[in-house]
Amino acid sequence: SDTKYGNEYLDYVNSFVPIQGREDLYIEGKVSFQNYAPDGFGTVDSFFIDYNTGICHIFDFKYGAGIKVSPCFNKQLMIYALGILESGNGSFMIDSFQLHIIQPRMFNFDSWGISISDLLEFGEELRAKIKLTMVKDAPRVAGVKQCQWCKAKARSEERRVGKECRSRWSPYH
Repeated sequence: SDTKYGNEYLDYVNSFVPIQGREDLYIEGKVSFQNYAPDGFGTVDSFFIDYNTGICHIFDFKYGAGIKVSPCFNKQLMIYALGILESGNGSFMIDSFQLHIIQPRMFNFDSWGISISDLLEFGEELRAKIKLTMVKDAPRVAGVKQCQWCKAKARSEERRVGKECRSRWSPYH
């Protein structure tokens, strides 16, 4: 049941957060990453800064059972980490991040660590790529991953032949 999966998520998160540290657990925390993307923000399911180790744990609940999600180089979670650094929520105490995916319907409880320097390097790459999207008629590249959830993919000639996607009829590209 849905309650069972929610409880598995909570049990996992609580295994990293000591009882005396629960006041430092942020739930549904809004983070801004405007230094990388204009008006960029997101909502982190939960995160906790362990001041004893300098590790910030970011927890992301995935309900889906069709595709296993990995925390390794997970751009969504890395962007959340950039937002936490920008927020000032104890960010001066963070030495590294541990990114966690909790996907109980697939028995996927996985984590991956990233240093501040590697995260900031990713942030610079992100900033450069976002800047490219601000150009009028910015190129859009069709591909398996980026078109996975597109409702227009079945009709996409660009996807079929692996060309730049310029589909005017598709609001999804």
